[in-house]
Amino acid sequence: MVTAALAFGLAHSFSLRGADSADASGELDLNGISLTPSSGSLSWGAWTLNSFSSVANSDGAADLGSQTGSTATSASATIPNATTTTSANLSGLANLSGQITGSVNLPSGVSASASVGNAGNFSSWEDQLSIVGASGPVLVTVQAMLKSSLSAFTDSMGTVLENDVIFNLNVDGQNVVTFYDSLTAGPNQSLSHPLSASNPAGTVTLDPSVPHDVYILIDDEQEAVTVPDGSSSLVLMLISLGALGAGPRGLGACHFRREHAISGDANRA
Repeated sequence: MVTAALAFGLAHSFSLRGADSADASGELDLNGISLTPSSGSLSWGAWTLNSFSSVANSDGAADLGSQTGSTATSASATIPNATTTTSANLSGLANLSGQITGSVNLPSGVSASASVGNAGNFSSWEDQLSIVGASGPVLVTVQAMLKSSLSAFTDSMGTVLENDVIFNLNVDGQNVVTFYDSLTAGPNQSLSHPLSASNPAGTVTLDPSVPHDVYILIDDEQEAVTVPDGSSSLVLMLISLGALGAGPRGLGACHFRREHAISGDANRA
């Protein structure tokens, strides 16, 4: 009787305790770029814009969206515990802009995982650049105007495995300007990188006699997991011990409840 009462008391206290969870979110805004040649001027072709979003969770749910265009694109994907949106816009080089956001929010009490970007999550801009009115190698200075934020929150049974925002501008496959921020979290952590501005810059030397491929990317990815509190196993053990003192009938009932609980945990996982 004492053991059974203790088990009931522990189970009641566990049910009153706060929920375990894992939450992660990110945002990256692109608010323009500048390319300044040391001589001559820049001539652009036709831009191609792409937006692509994807999410998935451990229950087998998945979603994705995509759009391609020349002046504006957007995509979004949403399932239980994960959502994302991304966009790309172009109305002149200085007004080249885009935003990408993603979040994962996992509840407590189950083994679960969810991710943003499992199949990719980005917006991109692609074009060909030529330098006119110049001869010989030309040094081009490149700068991006960005804002970004990240946050990660976990309770005792949650972990944020991935939480990244990425910007990249490359010319002819060579990275010229990059920005990367990451914020992961182990159990019982609450962390954030508040929304802040960043203006990364770089230089590249180009040949004016040939066109050059320019590729710009913003990217966001999250992944989090939760596992049930192991204390539930302790409750089952104490109930089993109490049932042993109650005789075979009590043991049989306890065995059924334990098998049912294990089967339920497996189904939720």
